[in-house]
Amino acid sequence: MDGHTFNKYGHVAIVSKVSDNEIEIVQQNLGRMSRATFKLIHKNGVWEIENHLLLGWLRK
Repeated sequence: MDGHTFNKYGHVAIVSKVSDNEIEIVQQNLGRMSRATFKLIHKNGVWEIENHLLLGWLRK
């Protein structure tokens, strides 16, 4: 997520689990949800995560 007044750097989450049809993320400083699960969608040979707030990836 983009930054805002209380957190100018935005938000980062870590992928903690991947299955055939979903991913689980672990996150901090978000309030009530420290873990969340999102559906994986495969279309036109590309995998996508069903979440309109996801803006990109940071890879090692």
